[in-house]
Amino acid sequence: MNPQRPFRRERGQAVIELLIAMIALLVALAAILQISVTGHESIRNMAEARGDADSNAKNDVGAFTGGTIGTWEDGDDALRYTADDEGTAPVFYGLEDYEAELTGGFDVTSLDALGFYDELSPQLIPSSIGLSAVMYEGEASRTVEIEPALRSLLFMTVDEIQLNDKIYMPGFSVNQF
Repeated sequence: MNPQRPFRRERGQAVIELLIAMIALLVALAAILQISVTGHESIRNMAEARGDADSNAKNDVGAFTGGTIGTWEDGDDALRYTADDEGTAPVFYGLEDYEAELTGGFDVTSLDALGFYDELSPQLIPSSIGLSAVMYEGEASRTVEIEPALRSLLFMTVDEIQLNDKIYMPGFSVNQF
């Protein structure tokens, strides 16, 4: 037996390893291509939504001022500030509501009971709320086809990715004043 000549089985193993590495590289390249195409389409979609909001602002279409948010009610996912949450209006306090605190001695621990710890709801009085900015909404959506090579390599059943963007752009309405 020649020591420099590999066994026949070892040569076959090297070919299999090369084939597996090439397939893995092909999957990685297809995934990079899909990510770049989806990212490019996402930027185009967001620019289209921004253009829609800009057009609505120029034409004074769909303006709304919204309301003051006091706090958030968590939705089903139990995470704050997500799409399923509901903003609630703040409770307005007057000085008469704080009579005991104002006439009695000052105690730092009483601030906790007043609700000053909530980062979203400082104690508001109606006169402290100024005119809100008018917001104009713009929407756009598009679909991105998943590359056929990636679908077949990963045995995917989904053919496309849906992109939806909604943008709010501040402005002011001429009808507001």
